[in-house]
Amino acid sequence: MKAVLHDAHMDVEDLVKVTVFLTDRSQLAGYRVARDEALGDLEVASSLVIVKQLALEEMLVEIEGVAAKSRP
Repeated sequence: MKAVLHDAHMDVEDLVKVTVFLTDRSQLAGYRVARDEALGDLEVASSLVIVKQLALEEMLVEIEGVAAKSRP
């Protein structure tokens, strides 16, 4: 996600909403660690959804981010 934001001349501070889909509830603690590493104390609206399966069976997580450029 950071690479996509960078290509759009944005950064994680421009995120306004993050949605995460996990296929395994037991990975929740690991997700929280990864989220804290990636976003730190950044306050951003977020949703976490536990799903049975994603589009490709081997996928375990899908992350969707919405960003808006708020500063010049």
